[in-house]
Amino acid sequence: MGWIVRDLLLERYGYSMPVEVAESDVAVGVAAVQLVAANPRRVKLYLDNFGAAVVAIGFEPIVTATTGRILASGGELTLDWMRDFDLVTRAIWAISAASGNSVHVTQSTITGADDPVA
Repeated sequence: MGWIVRDLLLERYGYSMPVEVAESDVAVGVAAVQLVAANPRRVKLYLDNFGAAVVAIGFEPIVTATTGRILASGGELTLDWMRDFDLVTRAIWAISAASGNSVHVTQSTITGADDPVA
């Protein structure tokens, strides 16, 4: 039988952690926009730049087109709680030197714990 992560958590700890996946597209231009709000329950975040121009990603609304982490056209960024600790839970902002970019956001958020195994 194939295992899924929820089964492994349930087997090991007596709880599993169901997650909700949400997707959205955010228009990014020459003014900083918030891609995601801070969320202490977020465990994984994927950002994909579907636009033609470079997008700069930052954790503050003061990010500029020449600061932050660069997300090239067609590029992707993944934040995961196991590798990036609480960075994945913070608000993320984006800006570009050109208008008309789209960043696709996919986030996984813990919705709560299942009942413990008796």
